[in-house]
Amino acid sequence: MSSLKKSKSTKHTGLTDQIRELLDAWSAKRYWVRQEAPLTLGDSEPEPDVSVVTGQRSDYAIAHPGTALLVVEVAVTTETADRELLPAYAAAGVSEVWLVLAAKKQVERFTLPVGAAYTESRLYSVNETLNSSSLPGCSLPLGMLFA
Repeated sequence: MSSLKKSKSTKHTGLTDQIRELLDAWSAKRYWVRQEAPLTLGDSEPEPDVSVVTGQRSDYAIAHPGTALLVVEVAVTTETADRELLPAYAAAGVSEVWLVLAAKKQVERFTLPVGAAYTESRLYSVNETLNSSSLPGCSLPLGMLFA
C-alpha cells in the first residue's frame, strides 16, 4: 500500500493560488494568509486550502491557530468532503467559509456560525462579486477567478 497522497489537480492549484494572492494583496500584512496549513479545531486539524487568521506568523510559533476569520475550500473533486468540514469550522467560530465549486463556476459562502452550523449561506455565480462579511473591503470578482 502506498503512503503517497493524491496530487491536487492543476485547476485546484490555480484557483487556490489566485485566491491566496488576492487575499495577500488585500490584507496588506494586517492578517496572516495561510495556504494548506493546519487549524487546530477541537479534536481535528483540517488544512483548508486558504485561511485568513488574525495576527502574524510569529504569533503562532508554538501552536496552530484555533480559528480563522475566513476559510476557503476549493472543491474540484472534494465537494462532499469539504462540506463535511463545515460543522467543525462553525464550532470553532470561523466567521466565514467560501466553498469554491470549480466545475459549476460558483462560490457558496457560509456565515453567522452558531454552534456547529452556519445560519446563513448564499450561492454566487460567475457574473457576481463576492464581498467578504468578515474582512471588510475584501471582494472576489468571480468572473476574474473563473476566467
